[in-house]
Amino acid sequence: WTKPSVASILTGLEPSAHGADRVETILPESAHTLAERLRERGYHSAGVVSHDVLRANNGFAQGFERYLEDEAGGHDHVSTEGVTREAISLLDELAKGGAPFFLFVHYFDPHYNYLRHPEFGFAAPRAGRLDGSQSLVSLRKLGTGLSAEEVGLLRDLYDEEIRFTDQGIGRLLQHLADLSLSDRTVVVATADHGEEFLEHGWLGHTTNLYDVLLRVPLIVRAPGLAPRVVEDPVSLVSLLPTLLDLLGLPPDDALPGRSLLPA
Repeated sequence: WTKPSVASILTGLEPSAHGADRVETILPESAHTLAERLRERGYHSAGVVSHDVLRANNGFAQGFERYLEDEAGGHDHVSTEGVTREAISLLDELAKGGAPFFLFVHYFDPHYNYLRHPEFGFAAPRAGRLDGSQSLVSLRKLGTGLSAEEVGLLRDLYDEEIRFTDQGIGRLLQHLADLSLSDRTVVVATADHGEEFLEHGWLGHTTNLYDVLLRVPLIVRAPGLAPRVVEDPVSLVSLLPTLLDLLGLPPDDALPGRSLLPA
C-alpha cells in the first residue's frame, strides 16, 4: 500500500528497514531520501502529492525545497488536474536557474473510490446492483457475491481513472518538451501498488500480496537509452540505485537494491 511502497521508492530501503509500514508510523528523519541525496549534489528538488499518508507530517518532505500537498483531498477528490497544474508550475520554477533538478509527482486518482470520467466512455451507467456510487466497504460486504458484470463495471471505472490520469501525465511531459528539457531529463513512471478485483476474493489492496498488487508498471526514459522491454521481475528498491547510476553519482553499497541500468 501507499505509505511503505512510496517510502521504499524514495529511500531504496525495504519497509522493514525504513519503518514507515503501518498507519501510525512515519518515515524517520534517519532515512536518507533521494531528494536529500540529490540536494547534497547540488540539485534543486520539489514535490507534489495527492494522498494524506504522503504529507510532510509523515516524513515524506525530507530533502524537498518545495513540497505541495494541497491536492491531498481524500478518496472522493479528483486531483489529477490540480496535481498536473502544480507540477507544471514547479517545473517552470526548477527550470529557470539552469541547475539540475528532481521533481516528484504523485497522482492518486487511479484508486478507490473509482470516480467516473464519462468522456472516455469505458463504463456503463450501471451493472446489476451497481451504479458506480457504492463505497468500497459496501462492495467488500457483497464480496464474492458480485457478478462478473458488476466486477466488470468496477474495472471499467478504474480504467477511466487510469486514462484520465494518463492524460494529465501527458500534459506534464508535453510541458517538459516545450521547455526543451526532454532530451536531457530522466523520466520515470511507476506505481506504488496494483488493485485486486476478486481474483483472490478481495477488492482493492492493503491485505494480500498477489501479482495483481505486486506487478506494477516501471517505465524509464533516459538520454542515450534505446527503447526495450525487460521481462525480468525487479523491485522498486532498485529504482534509487538506478537513478544514481543514470545520473553518474556514486552508488550506495549499503542499499539492498542494485542499479537496473545493465538490464
